[in-house]
Amino acid sequence: MKLFSVIKEEHMNRVKINFLGIKFKMSLEKNIFAGFFDSLYTKILIPFFVRKNKLYIENKKDNIVRRLFITTGNISLINNISIINQFHLDDEKSENDIVVWSGLANSDFLNLSKEIFDLFGLNKYFSFVGSSKNFHQYLIKNFLTDYDEVYFINLDSLGKIIQKIYKYSKLFLTDEGALTLIPIKSIDYKGVSKIIATRYLGKMDYLEFPPEIAEKFIELDKKEFLKVSDICTKLRPLEYDIKSEDRWIILCGTFNAWRGATFEELLASQKEIAEKLISKGYKILFKPHPRDRQKYEENNNFKIFNTKISLECYRLNNVMAVVSIFSSVSLQIYHFQNVPSFILTEKIKDIDAVSYRIVASYAPSVELLYAIDTNCSSQELQQKIREVYQNWLSEKPMLSENRELIALYNRKN
Repeated sequence: MKLFSVIKEEHMNRVKINFLGIKFKMSLEKNIFAGFFDSLYTKILIPFFVRKNKLYIENKKDNIVRRLFITTGNISLINNISIINQFHLDDEKSENDIVVWSGLANSDFLNLSKEIFDLFGLNKYFSFVGSSKNFHQYLIKNFLTDYDEVYFINLDSLGKIIQKIYKYSKLFLTDEGALTLIPIKSIDYKGVSKIIATRYLGKMDYLEFPPEIAEKFIELDKKEFLKVSDICTKLRPLEYDIKSEDRWIILCGTFNAWRGATFEELLASQKEIAEKLISKGYKILFKPHPRDRQKYEENNNFKIFNTKISLECYRLNNVMAVVSIFSSVSLQIYHFQNVPSFILTEKIKDIDAVSYRIVASYAPSVELLYAIDTNCSSQELQQKIREVYQNWLSEKPMLSENRELIALYNRKN
């Protein structure tokens, strides 16, 4: 008989506890005992599982390497599968578990994550929707602790959890866009073995990491990412047959209202961009933000374009350009698919969040796109747009040498 066990009930926010043969259920909802339960987790269960993890590492007798990959979305999941392939972590001596954590996710999102997982023959799949505080409880309640290696993203709240629970495991940071490239005070980077990140545009190395940490960066292989993406996008193919002669531009919708702009003002800006581009002879494929529930009217020059997987995963050879008020895809779409990307820079010029400023600094203004003469063949126009983009990008410094962003980071930290 087990002296002590804790089992999470599926679809119920409670656990079944067996203590010395006495069985009872405990709710995990907020109540008058919440403080006691938090203390139970942080002062008893977490140290217990840390010690358990240490004993597992020290007393391991088999040759199986057990890894946990913590992802925050489908693009993060694709990045981690690419890492498994790039570093040949899928041999017979490996067990690779995936946990998808999202603060806010719907069933379609989680179903797609599971479908992607199933394509690649990994070991176990877990998913959790909720706050970082509840996530660390989820890891412990589901006994996700005995791992030789743990892969996670460079996120403040997540870093605290991982380095507390998995202090005896080998830790790796994985790609999550611009966030991967910025130091976070709460993370002890000396305890991280490697940082596996995409060097977007050949410019995104890192920002203000000391030399001994900077040398831990390893580049995520673009070819592996594309191989995995090509497999995943077959689950959700594009809705349109995009032909270059139609001069399509993808306009990415924006949801978050940044400083000085309401959602209505952002919608008006999106409309203005679309009208200007249509007047230049382009057609618009509008990709709404996933949280945008606004209804849009289609016409011959304006089509709604819903991709269920991140845009940079699709082959978009015949798209002229991608335009947005602001989107992290601005870094990724040219890096992976050779499609130039432009942003409406005046809408974010007052934002001082470092990750936003990185994107804004390495994506040219849509005004450059407006200025291109469209009185030519579609093939010539596509070449003109690429040349304008490439010439602009060639003048940008490496991120580690970008004085403006270094000054901004140091001012905020």
